[in-house]
Amino acid sequence: MKNNLPAILLITLMLSLSFAGCLGGTSPEASDGTEVELGEPLDDWPTYHVASASNLPTCPGANDANLGKLYYVEDVTEFQACTSTGWTTIDISSSGSTTISLNHPPRITAQISAVDDDSHNFTAEWKYVGLAHWAAIDPEGESVTVGIDVDRDGTIDLNLNSSIGSSIVELPWNGSLQVAQITVEGERFLHLFRIFDVIAEDASGTNSTISVISPAIQHELLRDLYDSDDIASFTSTVPPMLNIPQADIDWVNG
Repeated sequence: MKNNLPAILLITLMLSLSFAGCLGGTSPEASDGTEVELGEPLDDWPTYHVASASNLPTCPGANDANLGKLYYVEDVTEFQACTSTGWTTIDISSSGSTTISLNHPPRITAQISAVDDDSHNFTAEWKYVGLAHWAAIDPEGESVTVGIDVDRDGTIDLNLNSSIGSSIVELPWNGSLQVAQITVEGERFLHLFRIFDVIAEDASGTNSTISVISPAIQHELLRDLYDSDDIASFTSTVPPMLNIPQADIDWVNG
């Protein structure tokens, strides 16, 4: 009996170790050390609903507020997810598999040139008159709308009538003017020019924007370069001078 006692103790110890993993123990861990909850439901991704793609919020939104959100779009019976590159269509096929097709933003090019306009006078409202050329196309073949954002706040101020075309446009005089300080052979000038944003948006609500640089006034007439004498003689009559920061006026005056 004494010879069997060590064997019995060894068997008892092995059996107690095997039950310890069932009765106590910790949850399994991932490679980074975080606990994994077995059986945790995976269908807790919240889904939102809109009537059409035009009702989708801005993606990804301010501070990425909508990044990762999933929306069901009723009129086209599809799901769209907000990614860092914009809205992405989730295509659920009849076979049960799920594929993701990226909705690329439209490609766009544009040019806006100032033209001479004799209709202005010092009492009527001044407008910036320009000749605009633009072309926008959507990689997925969706219809595209195009417009000009004068003050570059993300909102279209003038809708253009086609995805490709050219037109004489009248835009608000203020809001687009830019000022640069230039020195030529020791003489100081203020260079005036304008920056407009041209926005193209496809039918799914995905948009792209380019910035277009244009002369401030009719380019051949005034060259958009002003020295201190020009500033002194035109400040009270020419509208661009009314929007020049005082610091720039002080600089050109030396």
